[in-house]
Amino acid sequence: MKKFLLLCMSCFVLFTFEACGNAADTNADTAEAGEASEKLAKKDDAAVKGVQELSKDPEANGGESKDVLASDTQGDSLDAMDSAGSDRQDDNAGAAEPAGSSVPEAPADNGGDAGAATEPAVVPDNTAGAGNDQSADGYREIYKSKIEGAAEDTAVYSLIYLDGDDVPELAVYDAGYEAYSIYTVKNGELFCIADSMRTTEMTYYERSGIIALFTSWNGGGDEGGYGKSYYQASTDKTLTNDDQPVLNFAYNASYDEEGAYTGEGVTDYYDMGKEIDEAAFQQKLEGLGVAGDGKAVCAGDVLTKAEAIEALSQ
Repeated sequence: MKKFLLLCMSCFVLFTFEACGNAADTNADTAEAGEASEKLAKKDDAAVKGVQELSKDPEANGGESKDVLASDTQGDSLDAMDSAGSDRQDDNAGAAEPAGSSVPEAPADNGGDAGAATEPAVVPDNTAGAGNDQSADGYREIYKSKIEGAAEDTAVYSLIYLDGDDVPELAVYDAGYEAYSIYTVKNGELFCIADSMRTTEMTYYERSGIIALFTSWNGGGDEGGYGKSYYQASTDKTLTNDDQPVLNFAYNASYDEEGAYTGEGVTDYYDMGKEIDEAAFQQKLEGLGVAGDGKAVCAGDVLTKAEAIEALSQ
């Protein structure tokens, strides 16, 4: 029993000694940690103080006064941004208006593109002969050049007044092809109003811009067939036989079952290809300013190539 008590007392003393040793170690660690924190705080205070001193004295910082961030990397980033901003300011300064220059005034609104010349608007004249050179020799030289360059010796020429101005149009009939052509002057240059239109006869209605083609078939006359097509001439386009006439009519003689002529015939009337009656046709014809049979183109007083050149040279 006595030995057991001694053993218990020895264990208690050992346990107490170990506990006291651990407590001492803990206190030592705590003291060391506190001491380290205090030293770090003193270093931070010194750093802050140094920064404040630098900010007060720009010369100590290379002549620049900047906030110093805690990280060198962040400081480099700020320097880069400052440099970029400075470059942009330099670029803008380079783009400044030169000395002595002024901001141009906005052009007047003339209905066109900005900066366009403020000239009066020109309304195009779509009638034949629009843009003719009204000078005494303007059309003469242009027509003469056309005739001089013509290779056909079978052609004859005449001057007609197709449109409403005082400059005549040049009419040409080529007997070799049985074709008519009419030329005018547009913007100082030769323009073809009608190009090689084949027909039995071409007529025109003076100063109206209307030309007409007379054609016959089956021998023509009352026992055959014939017709007339009316065209509006202009400088918008060149007329050919493929164009649709504005008005036309066609007559065809009537024959019985034995092939004998009955003494009668049928006439059909058309407005832009659509069939109409005779009364409507005559009314529309009058609306075009067409009266009578018109004047034949290149009939009567016509000129050969040499004669036309000589006449235009006078």
